[in-house]
Amino acid sequence: MTTHSNTSQGLTNSYNRAKFARRALVAAITTVSLSAYADQSITAMSVTQPDVATTQLRLDFDGLPVTPEAYQLDNPPRLVLDFKNIENGLPNRQNTMNQGVISNVTTLSGDETTRLIVGLNDVANPSVNTQCAGDAVVVKTVDPNATRCVRDLVSDRYLPLGASLADDPDHRPS
Repeated sequence: MTTHSNTSQGLTNSYNRAKFARRALVAAITTVSLSAYADQSITAMSVTQPDVATTQLRLDFDGLPVTPEAYQLDNPPRLVLDFKNIENGLPNRQNTMNQGVISNVTTLSGDETTRLIVGLNDVANPSVNTQCAGDAVVVKTVDPNATRCVRDLVSDRYLPLGASLADDPDHRPS
């Protein structure tokens, strides 16, 4: 004849229920964290050069973006942008840009962070400004060594910023 102690079986059942509840809670928290991470992603990237000295990297998001943690490294020159809780939705991991001061962009994803490594051409201390604009983040770099110029619409020539055609020795008034 086998006898069971109701007390020890009751404790075992309570222990198993508590263990199950803890595992269920961990699974629920993980699911919520992963779904929050997956809800936001970078969808597109482009580079423009509004003038000779300025290069802008635009990152489009499928919702309101977060401001990245950014830092600059010197050897080789590059800018690193870390986006917390953002997924990489870009089709390519490595992108050659070769426009202005931006030579390439590499994207890496891990855990809950997407990192963009922006390769810079040999530029001594470019100034960098990052701002959110609607569903985008715009990273503006300015090369302090570039000669800024403006286009004169009459002569269809580029002149240094602040100069006029009167200052140009090649200009012949008509």
